[in-house]
Amino acid sequence: MHPILQKPLTAFIFMLGFAIICLPSALLVYLIAWLLSFAFSISFDAWQTHAIVWGLAFVWTLYAINTDEGDQLLAKVITLKR
Repeated sequence: MHPILQKPLTAFIFMLGFAIICLPSALLVYLIAWLLSFAFSISFDAWQTHAIVWGLAFVWTLYAINTDEGDQLLAKVITLKR
C-alpha cells in the first residue's frame, strides 16, 4: 500500500470502529430525544439533530471508557482475555 494512503485509511478504520462502539449510546440518546419530542418540538429532519445526538453519544462513550469499569472492560476486549 502506498504510504500516503496509510494514515487516512488508519484514521477511517479508527473512526468506523469508534462509531460502532458509540452505537449503543447513540441509540439510547435517540430514544431519549424521541421521548422528548412528545413534549418539545424536535425535528429529526434536520442534520443538526443527528449531529447533536452523535456528539452526545461520542462524549458519553468517552466518559464511560474513562471510568474504572470501562477501562477494565476495554482492556478485556482488546486483549481478548476474561
